[in-house]
Amino acid sequence: MRILLLSNVLPADTTGGALLLYRHFGRMRDVELVGARFKKDVQVDLCSKVMTLRYPRWMERLTRSRLSGWAETWMDLFGPPASLAEIIKEVRSKSYDLVMTTAQGRESWCALALAQTYGLPLVTVFHDWWPELRGRTRAGVNALRRHNLRLARQSRIAFCVSEGMRAKIGNIPQSRLLYPVPSAEVHTGSGTIPGDDIFRVAHAGALYPMYREVLSGLCGEVARRSNLSFSFVGPDMFADKALLRLPAYAGYLKGSALDEFLGNASALIVIAPFEPSHREFLEAYFPSKLTEYCRWGKPIVIWAPEYAAPVRWARQNNCALVATDRAPQAVVEALAELAGNVGEQRRLGAESAKMAVGMFNPDSLQKIFEDGLRAAMGSQSL
Repeated sequence: MRILLLSNVLPADTTGGALLLYRHFGRMRDVELVGARFKKDVQVDLCSKVMTLRYPRWMERLTRSRLSGWAETWMDLFGPPASLAEIIKEVRSKSYDLVMTTAQGRESWCALALAQTYGLPLVTVFHDWWPELRGRTRAGVNALRRHNLRLARQSRIAFCVSEGMRAKIGNIPQSRLLYPVPSAEVHTGSGTIPGDDIFRVAHAGALYPMYREVLSGLCGEVARRSNLSFSFVGPDMFADKALLRLPAYAGYLKGSALDEFLGNASALIVIAPFEPSHREFLEAYFPSKLTEYCRWGKPIVIWAPEYAAPVRWARQNNCALVATDRAPQAVVEALAELAGNVGEQRRLGAESAKMAVGMFNPDSLQKIFEDGLRAAMGSQSL
């Protein structure tokens, strides 16, 4: 199977969408992966070749000038005026089975055009719903929505990170639910309650500016409680600098250091912003940290608006403590109550362990991924 992957994230043992692609493709032995994207000089793994997409010189100059905002809006509306000469030469020189993309970067416009021009099956991964966060104007937001819907309809297979994402793209028949694949290593035997009087709550994930209010508010409120502690980790790239200065920030941890951090926690928390401007993003949002947390067999806490996809998942499965009040005091009260209820801690820990070997089983998620790719190759329409 030879795949041309045009995406703003390519497989890499790092974080986010790049890590999810790395985990999926890293388990496949019958695939040759060639990548292409606008960015360069960023870690890439598993690709036999990586090509760099380029804008025309006039657009390059605009994106570095005072008119950069106008240039970005223009590309929101009409797509990137990219040169595909190198990609076209590659497609003409080799026989490709699939074109693949992720629906969160300008590379997806190029993937759609290439698949249509050369009659290749298109597979799209919908990790996040970005129009409201990325569009600079209302017209740009609407154009990005239309692009995502067109991308989904033209895809032979559309992998969706949540049921909410499937709804965003219209519940089309070629959509397939694919939760974020966690690490294959399960630690559910470590779900015992730490043996001191402090209930330790931990969070791991991106530290974008939209998380400043909730993370800083939670830090301030927990600091007033003698029986609770809160700490968080996450990459400093694109992070809100104020969050990196908080005493609760424990750095950017990976591998065994991250395992130790999560393993020492009494409970693991998922946090989402409450601003109305993020609603459409959260309706489809399903963070990879949630599937990772379940590997530990610890109580999971979700602090997010009622409309957020993780809240709907938790309520449907009765498997996490949910707090939907925006006030930090409310979630801290819920944490304090959980800290005093060992029976509920054990129940929630058992539920997360069950999810790790059931709904979020890496082997099952890998099968969905591979079956989808082969279905896209094997049928002209689904």
